[in-house]
Amino acid sequence: TWDMRSRGIDVMSTYSIGVSPEYERDGVLFLGAERGLRRSRDRGHTWERVALEPPGERRAGWAYEVRSIRFSPRFAEDRGMLALSEAGLFLSDDAGETWRRQDVPEERARRLAVSPDWPADRRLFVGGVGLRRSLDGGATWSEPLAGGELTAIACAPDLAASGEVFATSVREGFLRSDDGGASFAPVVGALEGFSPSKLRLSPDFARDGTLWVATLSGGIRV
Repeated sequence: TWDMRSRGIDVMSTYSIGVSPEYERDGVLFLGAERGLRRSRDRGHTWERVALEPPGERRAGWAYEVRSIRFSPRFAEDRGMLALSEAGLFLSDDAGETWRRQDVPEERARRLAVSPDWPADRRLFVGGVGLRRSLDGGATWSEPLAGGELTAIACAPDLAASGEVFATSVREGFLRSDDGGASFAPVVGALEGFSPSKLRLSPDFARDGTLWVATLSGGIRV
């Protein structure tokens, strides 16, 4: 059963969701929306706006929708959060109370993956029209490593040892890297030509090596 808990959201559409790693204790949720986030401190009953916008004059017609919300793997210690929109990459060191912005040189940047060893390893991946890697927490970015509208990016939990990073692209299908994301290659025939929309790794991926890719019209591939 379901009930509506939208008081304070005040937008027609939301695009991503983030559940606090300490939700059982703090009851905090985030929704990605236009021009920032909506945050709930009471398990979704009420919401407040957290503005995430670029400096300067607003660009007409741009809503800067937050499409990815990520928490630091060491959130309990560093209180780190990251959020991505076409306005840039936003980072917080205090569980979303304050934010700083960094430019991302990628058109329609919507997908974000964070190294499992963050923040010691400052490796990030952003997907938009192309796929880019940063090794310094978003201060600088690589040239495009793949293209064709990225729909998902995921780092293996043992990235430091295996070097494995995975991605899906509307044009190039299923992509994998074995060198820590320095380069990517498509796996020919992996999705039988169907367009991928979502990618998930098994919770026990380091042991079982299982991943799932949802496709448009082609079902789920394992």
